[in-house]
Amino acid sequence: MKNNQRVLSLAKKLIATNSENPPGREKEVAEVLRSHLEPHGIHCTQVGSDDRPNLLFSTHDGEMGSLVLHGHMDTVPAGPREKWKFDPFGCEIANGRLYGRGAADMKGPLAALAETMILYKSENHNEPLLMLATANEENGLLGAEEALTHG
Repeated sequence: MKNNQRVLSLAKKLIATNSENPPGREKEVAEVLRSHLEPHGIHCTQVGSDDRPNLLFSTHDGEMGSLVLHGHMDTVPAGPREKWKFDPFGCEIANGRLYGRGAADMKGPLAALAETMILYKSENHNEPLLMLATANEENGLLGAEEALTHG
């Protein structure tokens, strides 16, 4: 059964982690995702540079599967703070909605994908489920291309 508090906690951590592109700061987001998923037995393989990594998570110790969930770790720049009603990195909830840079694109969805991986792993399925978290999506899908070239 999904753990709403776990999903919300991860979403807040991801939103609080600035990964505006440019300049691209996905490394810290990658660390948050990895530290969240690995304790649940989700295997992680890094593809690409240490500064702007792409992560491939597997529910089956690195085995490949036929289904890949995908999300990106960068966001567009928040712009002038005075134009925000809420702090873009403050992760505030108001009227049942989570506000912050990336809440809808793509950090909230990344938290949902991570929860899917945890639930799938706990259900002991035979087929591996994969999750690809890419860097540099907001600037030409370069992280996805890099992951593709590495197989």
